[in-house]
Amino acid sequence: MTIKDAERFYKIYNGYTFQMDREEPAKYDAFRELKIPDDVLREWDLDLIAQGFEHLWDEDKNVWSRQGDLLEVIKRFGKGAGVYVDPLLQEMEKMDRLNKQNRILIIENMSGRDREYKSGGVYFICTNTDQAEHMNEVMKKIMDFTCTDKDNLEYPGWTDINGRFTAAKNAYKRAMKKYSTL
Repeated sequence: MTIKDAERFYKIYNGYTFQMDREEPAKYDAFRELKIPDDVLREWDLDLIAQGFEHLWDEDKNVWSRQGDLLEVIKRFGKGAGVYVDPLLQEMEKMDRLNKQNRILIIENMSGRDREYKSGGVYFICTNTDQAEHMNEVMKKIMDFTCTDKDNLEYPGWTDINGRFTAAKNAYKRAMKKYSTL
C-alpha cells in the first residue's frame, strides 16, 4: 500500500478506523503498517472537513448523514475544534428547513446514541468549546416542529415518528442537562 492508497482508504471511510478494520481488515493491517504520522492524518482530516462542508447540501435527504460525518471528523481535533464547530453551527442554522426525518436524525446526532450521550455533538461541544449556547439556539430551531400519525412512514424506525421525535428531543435535553452549564 502506498501513501496515496492509504489516503484514499482513510478518506473512503471518513477516518473511521473501526469501519476500516471491520470492512477491510487486510487493507487496514497494511494501512497500520505504514505508521502514518499524526500530522499527516490531521491534514487528511482537514481535507475531509473541507469536503464535508463542500458537499453538505448536495442532497437534502443526506444532510443528516453528512452533518454526522463532519461532526465525527471535527471531534478528532478535541479542544482545538472550535474553529470548525462555528462553521458547522452556521450551516446547522439552515437545517430547520429540512424534512422531519432529517431533523430527527440531526437531533440524534447531536444528543448521541450511547447511554451516556458521549458520542454526540452536545457532549463534544459542551466539553471542548465555548459554543454550547450557540448550539442550543440552533437546536431549538431544528426541534421546533410537530409530528402526527400522518407523518408515520412504512419502514423500520419511522412507523411511530412522533415517538422517535419525542425520544430524540428528550435525549438532547438530558445530554444538555448533563454536560452544559446553561
